[in-house]
Amino acid sequence: IGWLLRDADNAVAESSSSHRRYVPSALVAEALAVKAAITAAISSHVSSIRVYSDSKTLISLLKTQGQDVVLKGVLHDINVLARSFSSISFMFVPRLANVEADLLAKAALFSIDSVETL
Repeated sequence: IGWLLRDADNAVAESSSSHRRYVPSALVAEALAVKAAITAAISSHVSSIRVYSDSKTLISLLKTQGQDVVLKGVLHDINVLARSFSSISFMFVPRLANVEADLLAKAALFSIDSVETL
C-alpha cells in the first residue's frame, strides 16, 4: 500500500508505503492505504482532510457508509477514525492523477518481490 498527505499548499507533507504478504484484492489494498493515511493524519494533528482514491467502488462505499463483506472491518475502522476530524470528505481521482501514491504502492510491491527472490 502507498499513501501521501499533502498540506494546504499541495506540498507532500508525509508519505509512506508498506507491503503485506496477502491482500485479497486491490480494493482491500486501497482501503488499507486510506486507513493508514487517515491514521497518519490523526497522528499529525490534522483537523480537516480530503481523502482521494482512484477506486470508485471504495469512494462510493465511504461516501454512503455502505457495506462490503470483505471490507467490513476496514470500512468500520475508517468510519471510526473519520470521527476524529472536524471535516472529512472522500473523493474519486482518476488513476493518472494519482501517480505519486500509485508509485509508492508499486515500490512496496517491488520490495516484497525483491525480498522473496533472495
